[in-house]
Amino acid sequence: MRAGRIIGLLFGIGLLFPSCEQLDYDFPRTRAEILRPKTWIIKDLLLTTPGVNGGGSVFAILYDACERDNEYRFRSEGQLFIGEGGRKCNAADPQTVKGTWTLRDELFLDINAPGDTISLVIEELTDQNMRAYFDSPSGTGIDRYTFIFSAK
Repeated sequence: MRAGRIIGLLFGIGLLFPSCEQLDYDFPRTRAEILRPKTWIIKDLLLTTPGVNGGGSVFAILYDACERDNEYRFRSEGQLFIGEGGRKCNAADPQTVKGTWTLRDELFLDINAPGDTISLVIEELTDQNMRAYFDSPSGTGIDRYTFIFSAK
């Protein structure tokens, strides 16, 4: 009889705790956790100028065709790898150059690459897209350059 009670007790406990599977909670991730596992490609660069309606793409003007498929990999410990993509501008250039990146206050993305340093303000970051900008003084006020990145 005692064995029956133990089995009944274990069965009752099983009903109270239906599964030992790990529960899948949707904890918010940091922006760094979204950036790191992806390879990012600039899809567009928009310029907004004070006093000018809208704004337009300057991607094809400011980036050579061989630079438009470059890949950006933000890795742990602040490592940044910029790959040439499928088209190289100069055959003698390395396929990948190394830089650094820092994310400040979950808002500012600081990028240091060979010959270039930039601080971007992240407007939007999802698993598939990033929109980030920097402002630059101009003769008409402050121009805003907005990068549109897509995850590869």
